[in-house]
Amino acid sequence: MATRFETDSSGKVPTFALASYTLTLAPALGEVLLLRVDFAEDLAALQAERFHQVTFALSPAQALSIADGLQKAAEKLQALPPPGGHVN
Repeated sequence: MATRFETDSSGKVPTFALASYTLTLAPALGEVLLLRVDFAEDLAALQAERFHQVTFALSPAQALSIADGLQKAAEKLQALPPPGGHVN
């Protein structure tokens, strides 16, 4: 089954530039890791350092699953040939 992403009115998937992220343990909340993601709506906002943020409360299992998924996806991306280029 293909992954479906939310689209805007023109049918494009909205994307945001990742500015930074912060991880911290939150033992007062139980077995929780807090992940704060700082992002910019567009290149101009990124360059002007106008960021929004969202904070996720993750269980250890969720954090490990996300880490594993990101690593596998990054490895697949790195294994792709360069766009329109030749591998030497």
